[in-house]
Amino acid sequence: MYSGIMLFNLGIALWLESYAGALMTFFPIAFLVVRILFEERFLRRELIGYEAYAAKVPNRLIPFVW
Repeated sequence: MYSGIMLFNLGIALWLESYAGALMTFFPIAFLVVRILFEERFLRRELIGYEAYAAKVPNRLIPFVW
C-alpha cells in the first residue's frame, strides 16, 4: 500500500508535467519512511507473532533493497 501510494503520487505529478510537484513528493515519501519505522517498532512490541512475520518478510518497502 505504501509503495503504491508513493508511485501514484509521483506518477500523477509527472503525468501532469509538474516537475516541481514531482520533486515535492519527496516530503510525503520521507514522512512515510519515518512512519514505517515507528509502526514497525510498535508492532514488534505489541503484536504477538510479528517477529516471525518480519523474519519471513525481510523487506519493508522496496523488494531486495529496504
